[in-house]
Amino acid sequence: MNETVVEARNLTKRYRDVLALDDVSISLSGRRIYGLLGRNGAGKTTLMSVLTAQAFATSGDALVFGEPAYENDTSRRSMPLRPRGCCSPTGTRRLPNGSSVTSDSRSSGGSRSSPGGSCPPWA
Repeated sequence: MNETVVEARNLTKRYRDVLALDDVSISLSGRRIYGLLGRNGAGKTTLMSVLTAQAFATSGDALVFGEPAYENDTSRRSMPLRPRGCCSPTGTRRLPNGSSVTSDSRSSGGSRSSPGGSCPPWA
């Protein structure tokens, strides 16, 4: 069973005189890989910006797990930005392979890592 994870209903986005999205509706299910194809200026980036709550639609609805994408704590908790358990608030990052990376406050933003690697750059 694949529930709808991301949904756009009649999205329209206008930048002054430019209509970037015109009544776009899509429904994306979980556990699938999607591609978004189109020419330059077709609205791909604008659509992704609206669906990820980085831009507001002029009209229509952007939903994540059935909830509005904007200022939605449920949506944010359901989509982790890093592997579970990778980073902790203490500055030590645990990695899936069991190694860790510890922030060194004495250095200029660098970190020292234990044998086995470092946290992914997106973590």
